[in-house]
Amino acid sequence: MIYWILAVLLMVLSFFVDKSISSFIFNLRNSLLDLIFKYSYLMLKDYLILIVNVIFLYFKDKRKIINAILGFLSTGVLITILKYFIGRMRPFEVIENAKIGIFDYSFASFNTSFPSWHTGAVFSLLPFAFYINKKLGYFWILIGILEGITRVYTGYHYLSDVLFGGLIGYLIGWLFFRKILLK
Repeated sequence: MIYWILAVLLMVLSFFVDKSISSFIFNLRNSLLDLIFKYSYLMLKDYLILIVNVIFLYFKDKRKIINAILGFLSTGVLITILKYFIGRMRPFEVIENAKIGIFDYSFASFNTSFPSWHTGAVFSLLPFAFYINKKLGYFWILIGILEGITRVYTGYHYLSDVLFGGLIGYLIGWLFFRKILLK
């Protein structure tokens, strides 16, 4: 229980240092990191669907597949509702020099920043990944962390956006996963 309290406290504190952390990360940028994060962004965006499908194929029980999909979709719905009501502008709209020339920012200008849907989506599947295999679960944590770092590096999100998105996704995924175990 104390870990959850500390995690939430750290997330709340991250709101107060978001712009400073983003500016610090933006000052670390160089052409090599830009290229690395470009491919990380493209890999996570395009191949994440393939990875998720492979995970779903592992489940023989249709209830598990349905609950994983429902957890994933419920995360998306809740985060979309929160984005609408919170309406936080994205870092690239607020912080000078936040955009990187190799990225397309046009799609995100009509959308808001808090919380991160992408990070929430990855973490919503974490309980299911650990259920399949602990190594897969740890790999999935790395995918989630990479997703979060990529979103901050590219200026699409602040640190608090990815932390809260990850927490929301994990909690919803865990609730749907628990539904499987309780039946």
